[in-house]
Amino acid sequence: MGAKATIMSIEIIDKDICPWSGLVLMWKMMDRMSLIEILSTAGLPEQGSNHGYSPEQLIKYFWVSLWCGASCFEHTEILREDHTLKELFGWKRMADHKAYQRYFNKFDRAIQRQ
Repeated sequence: MGAKATIMSIEIIDKDICPWSGLVLMWKMMDRMSLIEILSTAGLPEQGSNHGYSPEQLIKYFWVSLWCGASCFEHTEILREDHTLKELFGWKRMADHKAYQRYFNKFDRAIQRQ
């Protein structure tokens, strides 16, 4: 009957991959909507330490964690160790789950009403 055979080529490549590499589209969306600029004008609570992450960075890291399936603070640790994801977003380091908890504890009703 003339069935056409499909040949599949399998090869080993020297490139990093991760299950979240499709997030490059999300990265482009956040960049196109100027997310950092929007967050910088939102009146977010400031960090008390010069060594800490900026509020905008923490929220961006946290959103990426949520989009990758994190359902609690501890799940963010999985992404923190993903070198390919950090390279994809251009991040040198990512916050640990305690940094998110400390930062989100700074929000209170007075800050939320502003």
